[in-house]
Amino acid sequence: MSSQRDVARALEPGETRAILLFASAEFLDIATTLIGLRSGRFVEGNPASNLLGGTEVLMALKLLVVISILLLVHRFVSPGRRAGALILMAAIAMAAPILNAAHLLTG
Repeated sequence: MSSQRDVARALEPGETRAILLFASAEFLDIATTLIGLRSGRFVEGNPASNLLGGTEVLMALKLLVVISILLLVHRFVSPGRRAGALILMAAIAMAAPILNAAHLLTG
């Protein structure tokens, strides 16, 4: 009975905030990338976009990777460390939208 409660338990508030922070960082990266590309002033610097058939496919793949990361963290990181791991990943992931926004504002 105890294992059923463990499986069905609600996420801790800190873990929920960390998930939202990580997902927001990734969505900001996608949004700033698409804004930059649609402005016509920038081109995709990732060589995988040519191999995969365009930016839209690359963005869909990025969303799939984000969901996979969240599922892997939930599966393999202990509950006490999940929030910290996701906050660390969110801090790293924020580098891309910050750089994208800086390029948009200065370019």
